Amino acid sequence: MKDNGCGISDYQKKRLFQPFCTTKSHVTGLGLVIVRKMMLMMGGAVEVESAEGTGTTVILKLPRNRQSGA
Repeated sequence: MKDNGCGISDYQKKRLFQPFCTTKSHVTGLGLVIVRKMMLMMGGAVEVESAEGTGTTVILKLPRNRQSGA
């Protein structure tokens, strides 16, 4: 997913996955924390590419083959 917003500063990128870290007043700051935890539980990863003034790209990576326990 990619946007064309204002991008994320280096300082903010270091804190993206910390609970309750947000720049908005009306949200909890838990969204990316939950996404990352769920992705790790599924053997995946979350990557964020961003620079100020260039927008942000969020990449969700899942494994191709996941063995079922059933």
